[in-house]
Amino acid sequence: MHRESLNDGIYNAVSPNAVRNKEFTKTLGKILNVQPFSRAKICFKGRIGELSELLLGSQRVNANKISDTGFKFKYPHIQEALKEVCGNTYHEIKTEQWVPQPVERTFSFLRKPEI
Repeated sequence: MHRESLNDGIYNAVSPNAVRNKEFTKTLGKILNVQPFSRAKICFKGRIGELSELLLGSQRVNANKISDTGFKFKYPHIQEALKEVCGNTYHEIKTEQWVPQPVERTFSFLRKPEI
């Protein structure tokens, strides 16, 4: 860590504003422009049985310790965080390829590739 005040102890990596699964699902559906599917409990219970309680059970974890150091969260609310992660459905990919040949030879090959 780059902040000296955070070098001592254990910190929970959680949002400062906790939400229930129902609110998370509703917000995610809104951002993705899809109808939220809120039957997670039934699906998980059917697939993994009692282990589903670990995923769906309430966990009272807070970010008080890290907030007390003055740490500022970039996305303190679920809507902001999900918009950043899921809101941009367009991703531009740029690539370059270096070819150790003169431009003229490369373009003549690309116009009429020969094996």
